[in-house]
Amino acid sequence: MSVLRRIQKNQRGGVAIYAAFFSMLVMSAGSISIDLGRLVTLKAQMQHRADAGATAAAVYLDGTTGARTRATDVAKNSSTDSSSIGSSGSLLVVSSVNFYSAFDPNVAATGDDDANIVEVVMSPQLVDFFFTPFFSLLVGQFSNNSKSITATSVAQANPLMCHAPL
Repeated sequence: MSVLRRIQKNQRGGVAIYAAFFSMLVMSAGSISIDLGRLVTLKAQMQHRADAGATAAAVYLDGTTGARTRATDVAKNSSTDSSSIGSSGSLLVVSSVNFYSAFDPNVAATGDDDANIVEVVMSPQLVDFFFTPFFSLLVGQFSNNSKSITATSVAQANPLMCHAPL
């Protein structure tokens, strides 16, 4: 039997091709899931911080003089939260606090007496991807190596009232 025929009939190493293909597939899926998990975790952390600030600030919107100043101070300083995921620093900072007298459509509040809705906007955080750039090199399509995440929360003070019939 000639050497060429023997090489053509040789089936050793066939499993290695499948193993290489599936290991690349598993590593790609793992890398995407790790990077996506980091994005979702940071978004949740930022959303929790924005929700806490907006909820705390809404309590101070009582129509008295200085209500917006007190609400802004509470929204920005009542709690601090940090994350080790963002690349631009670990502290999650409130970038702006906006007040409305009506929401959807937004009607900006003109004074402390008509400000009854507060919107808290978080500063954007940049997330660097760990594994996705390597995966994009393998498939030949280049993507961004980072993503900017932000969060916004809106709250309104609405005292709980019992509507039970007497």
